[in-house]
Formats: sequence, C-alpha cells, structure tokens
Amino acid sequence: MKRYSKYLVSGVVFFAILSLVSYFLKLNWNIQILLFVTIVYIVFSFISDVFIAKKFAKNPAADVESLSEEETEKLQNLIDKGVLFLHVPKKPIAEQWDKQFDALVSEEAKENKKNYSDQFKWHLFSFDLLPALTGDEARAAFDKEEKHELYLFFEYADEAYIIGNANLITAKDIDELYGKSELNSSDFYFFDPLNSWTYVVPHEEELGPYFYKAK
Repeated sequence: MKRYSKYLVSGVVFFAILSLVSYFLKLNWNIQILLFVTIVYIVFSFISDVFIAKKFAKNPAADVESLSEEETEKLQNLIDKGVLFLHVPKKPIAEQWDKQFDALVSEEAKENKKNYSDQFKWHLFSFDLLPALTGDEARAAFDKEEKHELYLFFEYADEAYIIGNANLITAKDIDELYGKSELNSSDFYFFDPLNSWTYVVPHEEELGPYFYKAK
C-alpha cells in the first residue's frame, strides 16, 4: 500500500490545485470534470514510473559501466535486490540540491564562518552551517525515512541517478558502496526533493555521514 500512497497524495494535491485554478479562472468545472482530470493525472504518473523502470530494467548495468568494477558489482547487487538506477544529467540534479539546501545559508553566514570553504557542498554540515545529524544517528534517520524515489550525485564525478524502489536501500548498503568507490565518486549526495531531506557521505572517513531535513 505504501508503494502507491505517493500517487494518492499527489492526486489529492493535484485535485486541490486544479480546484483553485478552476475557481480563480472562473472555469466553472464541475466535480466530475475535476475528478476525471485528476484520475488521468494519477494514471499517467503511474504509467510513466512503470515505463521508466522497465526501460532501465532491460539493461540495468549499462548506466553504471563508467564506474569502477567494484562499484559496478555493488550496484548490480542492489539492482538484483530490486533497486532501480536511471542515469540522468548531473547539472539539474546538483542545482536542485543547491536550491533546497545551500540556499538556506546566506553568503554572509558563510563568509563569517572561520575557515569555511565551498570546495565541497558537505562543508555546510561539517562547519555547522546547517544542523545535521551525524554518524549512526544520520544512518538511523536515513533508514527510518520513507523513501520512494531519490536522487544521487557525486561532488566531482559526472554520474547522477534517479533511484527507484529506494526503500530497499539501507545506510549499510551505502557504507559498503562507499568503501568500494574511487576518489572522484566518494562524496555521495542522496536527496529527496519532495520531502526536502538529504543524506551525504563525505570522502573524509572521520566525518559524517550527515542527514539533514529542511523544516
């Protein structure tokens, strides 16, 4: 049931927005029309998700071939577990992360923070500019959070992914993947753009991981 709850929630939100638009634009749409358009929206959303999943499932290893052999093997294990990795352009994913998290801290606050550097995005957390959970508390928060679809990108590697069936991923899985990653892909940024939280694993082993959820 949880798997389909996101479609119900998005349908309710869509119906409410559609009702408001109809009211303010004086479209005079009755309840039947509003419900029909909402149902079409929900069905289209579901079919789109299924199409993306099936499209990637045909050749799941194709999009991870640029990673190291050990990383590819670990990702393949997650794929066998039922997790879906769809390769997408990195730029819009990273920009969305910046809008949802980096933008919460003013440039003045960054400048006033002693020794702060924006070389790595996770410095927002290591310099306490955003109050994130760390270590095992962060791992527990990640595992507890209900996850349907996540984004994943790296600080310097070009790869970025939309992850489907993300509830199947645990913090332990990420720790194992981190242990096999190369330097340029050892800063992991997972985030849920809808629920506005992020789970970050920096390459500095003595730091993090970090879990931060915007209020």
